[in-house]
Amino acid sequence: MVHLASWAQLLDIHQLVQVLENVFQGEYVAIGGGGDFVLGETDSHQRLHVDLQLEAMYDSRSAAAVVANFVLSDISCHDGPVRLVPGTQNLPLASQLGKDWGYATHLQKESQILSEQNLTYIFACPLRPGDILLRDMRLWHGGSPNLGKGARYLPSAEFLSLR
Repeated sequence: MVHLASWAQLLDIHQLVQVLENVFQGEYVAIGGGGDFVLGETDSHQRLHVDLQLEAMYDSRSAAAVVANFVLSDISCHDGPVRLVPGTQNLPLASQLGKDWGYATHLQKESQILSEQNLTYIFACPLRPGDILLRDMRLWHGGSPNLGKGARYLPSAEFLSLR
């Protein structure tokens, strides 16, 4: 989406550039943009997933790729906030997220996986317009139910280390 002027402007936010310079020690490139959304009055969870499917990127303990989500409107804990599973950026890509669990629902699968690995998720809320949510692209995450009437949008820009 960075071919659109409004998305391209997100790449030049001074505070974001300063943080990225520190994270990547000055050697990074913008690789894309997109985002996610949850429609209003949605009662289901999005499956936990990762945004980076390159197995070689999981060999490093340092951030290989970072996504910045830009908050456009108030996001309460009832407005479909992102669920994040801390520490999962250090797990191998071939994790149990893709394991065949038969007829279990994805929430039952997630609960079993998180329990087996002694993990839990947190909700990224509340957030205010102008906030930027930075996360490692290898981090397990997913949307949550949006009990509000309006959609929750989080446009993003993605950055890759050149090291």
